[in-house]
Amino acid sequence: MIDYIIHHLRLHFNSFLQKIFILSFKDLIDNKVKLSEIQKRQVEFALNDINEIYINKEKVKEFLATFKYPLYFFDFETYQDVVPKYDKTKPYQQIPFQYSLHILYEDGRLEHKEFLGDGINNPLYDIVDSMIKDLSKEGSIIAYNDSFEKSRILELASVVEESREELLSFIDRFIDLAYVFQHGYCYNKAMGGSFSIKSVLPALFPSDEELNYKNLECVHKGDEASSAYLELANMNEEEYNKMRKNLLAYCRLDTLAMVRIYQKLLELINN
Repeated sequence: MIDYIIHHLRLHFNSFLQKIFILSFKDLIDNKVKLSEIQKRQVEFALNDINEIYINKEKVKEFLATFKYPLYFFDFETYQDVVPKYDKTKPYQQIPFQYSLHILYEDGRLEHKEFLGDGINNPLYDIVDSMIKDLSKEGSIIAYNDSFEKSRILELASVVEESREELLSFIDRFIDLAYVFQHGYCYNKAMGGSFSIKSVLPALFPSDEELNYKNLECVHKGDEASSAYLELANMNEEEYNKMRKNLLAYCRLDTLAMVRIYQKLLELINN
């Protein structure tokens, strides 16, 4: 019995040693660590310094075939309140105060629409009215990690009850652009194993300054947008107008990025 226990302790200890001494991709191979297909590709690209873009054309074609024009590339910006300011909202609920929307038509035309609250008044009713007007009733709504946008719409439907039916009609139209990358159908070493839009975009467009978040002023990511919006009410007119411009530029880039990623995927499967 003691020998049996010692044997299993050794096995577990050896397994533990393997885990703590895996410091590189090569260690993963040498220790025969079980990897998913996506992880295997990441290791292969890193070890062999492969810089080309991997694309599973068949899977990506199947995915893109579900898109229905016009395409609405949509993104919310939100903030959280510890103590709710507005009726029917909860502590720490994400409050949408802004969205950007790029509309891509089948003939290639690209149109941009946007909404940004004033930072003073309740933005929820106005943002719903604007969404209903801008999103129309036909066409796919594209988001990146669409569970966030869909959750916010469900919450809006509980607050703005008179628009509940119209808001809920948007849900089934959503398509998650992140799906392609999360399932390993498109990969580049520069993504570094991350499938966030902030990793995917520079990997696919390394030299495109128009798509570089670093070129934006003041607002470069979501938490900065939230903080900036909450400060609007305390700014003088010059500061206020400048920060609104920065907020609009940031959110606009989020949806333009999705348009460009979609177009890049089309290019890759057709080459």
